[in-house]
Amino acid sequence: MAKQKTRLEQFNERVDALKDEHIEYLDGVSGIKRKLMESVLHDWCVVCVKLEDVIEDVIETGTTITLKNGNPAKNPDVSTMHQLINEKNSMLPKMLKHLGDEAEEPADEFAAFMRGR
Repeated sequence: MAKQKTRLEQFNERVDALKDEHIEYLDGVSGIKRKLMESVLHDWCVVCVKLEDVIEDVIETGTTITLKNGNPAKNPDVSTMHQLINEKNSMLPKMLKHLGDEAEEPADEFAAFMRGR
């Protein structure tokens, strides 16, 4: 019987899969800049996977929860979701700035969108 993966192992697999999808954007980057950009890309992927999980939780539980005393309250996951969205969005311009013209664009619609066309 195969050992069941922990939540952390599953999370890391999802992060690695997302990173593999986007690593081609770093094809034209080399040296220390490449290592730094890979680190930033990894962090961005972690935020994206966390955000997916939080969004799923908000969809399941709703934006309002009921407290033990019966009073409705804002779901704290909504605030977390907004923080993660802001963090994700603040990382993108930094990554794009450092990619500059050095990186070759992958031939797809996402690449064109990211380059502002």
